[in-house]
Amino acid sequence: MSKPPFMSEAEHRYHHDAEYRSCVDVMYAMALKHQFTPAELREMAFMAALKYEMTHGFKKLTIQVSREEYERLRSEGVLGDPLPSYSELNRGGR
Repeated sequence: MSKPPFMSEAEHRYHHDAEYRSCVDVMYAMALKHQFTPAELREMAFMAALKYEMTHGFKKLTIQVSREEYERLRSEGVLGDPLPSYSELNRGGR
C-alpha cells in the first residue's frame, strides 16, 4: 500500500528541515508523556494555523479567464455574482 502524497512530503520535510522536525518532535513528546491525545495535537495544529490566518490575513487567489469562459461559468451556475469591492461598499454601491 503506497503512502498518501502528503505523508511523503511530510516525511521529506521532517528529514530535511530542522525547524519542522523540532516542532514534530515536541508534539510527539507531548503525546508520549500522555499530555495530549493525537486528536488534541491535530486540534492544536489547526488552531495555530487558524490563529495565524486570522491575524495575518489570507492569500488572495486570482484566476484569470477569458470573458467568454467567465460568462459560460456564470450561466452554468458555477460562479455567483462578483462581490463588491471595498470602495464600492464605502460609496454605497450595489
